[in-house]
Amino acid sequence: MSLYSGKARSYLRRRGVPFEEILSTRAVVNGFVAPTTGLRMVPVVQFPDGSVVQDTTAIIDRFEFGDERCYPVDPVRRFVSLLLEVFGDEWLLMPAMHYRWAYKRKNMPLVLREFGELVAPELPRAAHFAAGVVLAAYFGGGYGPFLGIDAATRPAIEHSYEEFLDEFEAHLQQHDFLLGDRPSIGDFGFIAPLYAHLYRDPAPGELMRRRAPGVARWVERMIDADTSANALSAEHEGSPTDVPSTLLPLLRRFFGEFGPIMTACMDAIGDWTDAHPDAPRLPRTVGRHAFEIDGAASKRMAQTFTQWMWQRPLYAYLQLHDKDRTRADKLLAATGGTETLAARPRAWLRRVNNRLVVADFEAMAGPGGANAPAPTGGDLGSPPEHSDRAAAQV
Repeated sequence: MSLYSGKARSYLRRRGVPFEEILSTRAVVNGFVAPTTGLRMVPVVQFPDGSVVQDTTAIIDRFEFGDERCYPVDPVRRFVSLLLEVFGDEWLLMPAMHYRWAYKRKNMPLVLREFGELVAPELPRAAHFAAGVVLAAYFGGGYGPFLGIDAATRPAIEHSYEEFLDEFEAHLQQHDFLLGDRPSIGDFGFIAPLYAHLYRDPAPGELMRRRAPGVARWVERMIDADTSANALSAEHEGSPTDVPSTLLPLLRRFFGEFGPIMTACMDAIGDWTDAHPDAPRLPRTVGRHAFEIDGAASKRMAQTFTQWMWQRPLYAYLQLHDKDRTRADKLLAATGGTETLAARPRAWLRRVNNRLVVADFEAMAGPGGANAPAPTGGDLGSPPEHSDRAAAQV
């Protein structure tokens, strides 16, 4: 039922990491998750040495060392894969939440039963439906204003998502995964909303299997417990450098729909940090901003974590130079992303002790004279470098 747990689980299986999965019941959240992370959010990974990592991106980055990894070696493919991770993590979250809670008649039997197992696992199975009502009301009641889902945008969200399914289906007719025959970080971003909500919930799952059966088969490959199948790529110098042309429609949709939202979000965060220069950390949201999807207008919350995620592909882009920057710029021009990548945060964010704070360093000049943050590691949002240093850190 947990959208982001599906992302972490898929990665750990592909990486061949042995792990024990513990259901995040109320007792586990109160007794372990909250005290160790300061948050009431899953997934959380505890390592044999007792250290704890919260958030799927941080979990994945902890394991990115050695030959097999989900970050492509080629800088432009790496940049595109990070864009697609944000697409899945931050933008496909909206149709995922819409379909789960808008189609209650079909979805609620599953949702209430499994929420009830989290809240009161000690109760008989028949009582789980009633026990799950409170948790379902909590999650189902607040997502609309948070993400901008309302009467005006619901039809537009469905139309956009159906077109997304068609575009992803067309890509998968030629490729097993987003960048070829092995999953990348972009695939793990996509699996988060496309498994737990849009494949597994009955109403959107029926839509996916009917309209885009290839997408459903991709989901099944991504969650396959057989770690010998479709493992991570053994990236090396000389690995592919092309970006499949079948991804262009997906990238156009991403920049057309999400690009203006990201720019507005960065502006809102800049305004907030200017008004709160002494704040020790940033809140989860900093007000609302206007947005449109498929011609429908509404407002949604400006989320600070969304900017932190966006800094990952932005940072990767700013590190490009020479021929790689030219390749990326050509791709951006073809997909409508030039303006979005030209925008810069007024305040770069770091993730420290599971909280977001304004980066406490001077911006330095990146390639091409662009302002980029100093490379301070994964807490900034930048993915790990492919070197022995990453292995040593783990």
